[in-house]
Amino acid sequence: MRTYPSQQPAGTLQVDTGRGVTAAQGFRAAGTVAGFKDSGGPDLALVVNDGPQHHVGAVYTTNRITAAPVQWSKAATADGRAAAVVLNSGGANACTGPQGFQAAHRTAELVGEALGVGAGDVVVCSTGLIGVQLPMDVMERGLPTVVEALGGDDGSGSAAARAIMTTDSVSKQAPTSATGGRSAEWPRARACSPPDWPRCSWSSPPTPSSPRTPCSGPSRTP
Repeated sequence: MRTYPSQQPAGTLQVDTGRGVTAAQGFRAAGTVAGFKDSGGPDLALVVNDGPQHHVGAVYTTNRITAAPVQWSKAATADGRAAAVVLNSGGANACTGPQGFQAAHRTAELVGEALGVGAGDVVVCSTGLIGVQLPMDVMERGLPTVVEALGGDDGSGSAAARAIMTTDSVSKQAPTSATGGRSAEWPRARACSPPDWPRCSWSSPPTPSSPRTPCSGPSRTP
């Protein structure tokens, strides 16, 4: 457990870098090797919100050019709901035209079918090389494995964090606890400075009747 200076009035935050997204109540996660990366490293992650509520909030890039997964996810989160986030590394599916958007759409459909939710409740994220079409045969082979591996333990959350690494030397995950609940984050950008770090964050209040909220990336704190 490390203590970091905080910009909040509370002064400091208790951050446990050994735990990840599953530290927030109500979430399961998994990471696996699908085959997007030539290195053979983990490259497909899935995070599932088990509810009972499925609120989502997102802030997206202000760039005029956006990748297919951003276009899909922006539309998918417009209603304020999400049940799952699927993420791949090894290919950004950016600057890939209509075929790239079809790939993002099909990815959401496949995840939705596997989890029993609508494709419109699935957020899609991709990171890696720009300008290359996402190989959907790799996605189709990898998704059953990552769905089967879903778990709520710390190891499952850490496996998911490793699967979204690109040029990172270490995986980035940082759950924090505060009065009223617990949250976990995956910062993603190396070249950005706060408050503009793209990140995925999930949070859960302590009571079962309260919302458990995934905040889909890329998002940023105000």
